[in-house]
Amino acid sequence: MVEKYTANGIGSPVIYSTADVTVNNATLISTKSEGAVVEGKNSITLNNVNLTDTNTTLNGNSETYKKIYLYINQCQVMLMKVWQRLLLKTQKNNNK
Repeated sequence: MVEKYTANGIGSPVIYSTADVTVNNATLISTKSEGAVVEGKNSITLNNVNLTDTNTTLNGNSETYKKIYLYINQCQVMLMKVWQRLLLKTQKNNNK
């Protein structure tokens, strides 16, 4: 059986992942926001899912027209840059 879920709120995607989320057998509709948002290193797994995003208005809570939006916060960006620097430094040291 396929369940239907609709999110009608501004800035309210039908899925907002702050963990690893799996959705099975569903019809998901977002009318005033992104369809799904994945925050950081989390994930969304969709099995037998129809995701529809009909948002046509940008606002302070919905900043894209995209169905799926990947969000990385500033702290994660800084950690990624530090990791890249360490990796480059390690590679340079290994090439000596």
